[in-house]
Amino acid sequence: MVYESLLKTGGEEIKKYESTIRLKLASVYRELGEWDEAKGHLEWILGDPKRINWLDAQTEAAKFFQAAGERNPDKSKGKEALLIAIRGEQKSGVVFWGWGGLANKVSRQAFSPSADEAIKKQFFEARFNVARCRRSFASMSSESEKQKLLEMAKKDIVLTYKLYPELGGPDLKGQFDKLLKEIQKEIDPAIASKDNKGLAGIVDEEVQ
Repeated sequence: MVYESLLKTGGEEIKKYESTIRLKLASVYRELGEWDEAKGHLEWILGDPKRINWLDAQTEAAKFFQAAGERNPDKSKGKEALLIAIRGEQKSGVVFWGWGGLANKVSRQAFSPSADEAIKKQFFEARFNVARCRRSFASMSSESEKQKLLEMAKKDIVLTYKLYPELGGPDLKGQFDKLLKEIQKEIDPAIASKDNKGLAGIVDEEVQ
């Protein structure tokens, strides 16, 4: 792989861009499902206190744990990875925020008067993925635990919607709506499509 070859080449010029190269490698290995390789690069990046607040790296780490959890055939290991994707983890000097931590970290900046659209999008994507990870976690759990986790995933979306009804714009709002409908269908498989209103149902409940 070209990026691995660059790291092996070494030298001062490569060293200046080592973090960026490793972040790219983490992304490539995640896509390939090469979890150990991806995690190794992320641990190298986020094991340095100077890089803990690097949003791109923390986002890639959350994507990594989510993918590693959702695609792991071992349910126990899958749930372990998804939990880190939601809550983050601090271990041996390495700090992963997870989607929940990422949303909390950027929330103030995302809604400041000078906030740009990119940081707002990052906040809503993080909140969306918290709910998605909970739903994935629920699918690997016992029936009693599953219902509780699905309700938590639903609550994540409902709370975000009530606080920020625009949900980052039409595209993201559509994703939230679709996920909420899927979660509600899993909570109550007997619910009819016409009664599964998604975000619109939250508005109806408030009007009543």
